[in-house]
Amino acid sequence: TASPDAAAGFGSPPQPRSARKWVGATASDRWQHGGRGAMMSAVVLLALIPTLARLPTIGIIMFAQVVNGLLLPCVAALLFACVNDARLMSAAPQSTWGNARALPCVGICCFLAFTVLSKQTVCRLVPGWGGRQAMAIALPCTLGVVTGLCLLVRSSRKMTASARVAADAAARRGAEPSAELTIARPRAANADLSV
Repeated sequence: TASPDAAAGFGSPPQPRSARKWVGATASDRWQHGGRGAMMSAVVLLALIPTLARLPTIGIIMFAQVVNGLLLPCVAALLFACVNDARLMSAAPQSTWGNARALPCVGICCFLAFTVLSKQTVCRLVPGWGGRQAMAIALPCTLGVVTGLCLLVRSSRKMTASARVAADAAARRGAEPSAELTIARPRAANADLSV
């Protein structure tokens, strides 16, 4: 039976065929059908701009690689910090052995990025300076970043350990632990992760 509004002609107009396929679709479905094409179109258009403007292609490629090289240490350092954060990786934060393998990778990325930065900035300003001086500048910067990451991981693990002790003490007393303490408590491996 039709609703009184629809019978009187006041119902919603029929949806076009293209709109009907999105009714009840998930975000993943919409991305697969529409988002992927939009992303590819944006990449192609961005690639066409320098070509149509007759800009030097080699210079643009080199600029893109320099930007990638400078972003890589940032991404590596943030990834290192994230995999060691017990709130984000509550089921299994990074082990000490995993950190021992990941930290040199972050260090090498930072050293290379700082070397390029110092060579392109400081060494261009000071006559006679070259690659050795750039590496001499990059080494303490890299050691500072790596030391900072180690201190960050250490303090994060200490806070997590103290929060677990406080949550366990609250559980022994029969009190409900605060929300701040339950965030740091790891979930069981087979726990339901749905929200």
